[in-house]
Amino acid sequence: MQIEGFHGAKLELDAAADAWVSERGTAIIFPGGGYSWLSDRESEPVAKAFRRYGYRAAILRYDVASDVLGLTPIRQAAWAVGKIRELYQGEPVYLVGFSAGAHCAASLGVHWDNTDWVGAPLFDEVRRYLADHRDGGEVDFLRDSTLFCADRLILSYPVITSGKYAHCGSFERLLGANMQDTETYLRALRWFSLET
Repeated sequence: MQIEGFHGAKLELDAAADAWVSERGTAIIFPGGGYSWLSDRESEPVAKAFRRYGYRAAILRYDVASDVLGLTPIRQAAWAVGKIRELYQGEPVYLVGFSAGAHCAASLGVHWDNTDWVGAPLFDEVRRYLADHRDGGEVDFLRDSTLFCADRLILSYPVITSGKYAHCGSFERLLGANMQDTETYLRALRWFSLET
């Protein structure tokens, strides 16, 4: 089953996912690929492993095609968490990321209730999208201040820093290469440098 969502994001779930309640919850898998592509080996094989242990698994296909990604991947991650919370209310949600996918998951883990690097609200547009595209039922879950806060993060070889040991390609994909060394760029780079 595939659910299309915020700015072209897709959540891929096992077709039988709706048929059972998972006391363990849902693992949302973020494949890596340097924000340039999505790794197949970090997608369905990982989902199968989680399903084998009783978790519902969803693969998030976030944007890697735009010239400059900016905040789109983290907002798509927030949409995915909100959508899973809508579909499977009361169940825990885990973010499982690899490399740049782990950076996206960790970005949401750090900034789930935050503003962007210029102080603008980060997820207002995502909340509106979820409200406008819900599958019926209650809207109370949208008012929850912790809507986008995952219950746990599992980060495998994550891109974390934009500092000395950064994977520079990931940050160029997020912020572009043209505005480097401007104050706005440096603030954005610090914001995405999750160890800070």
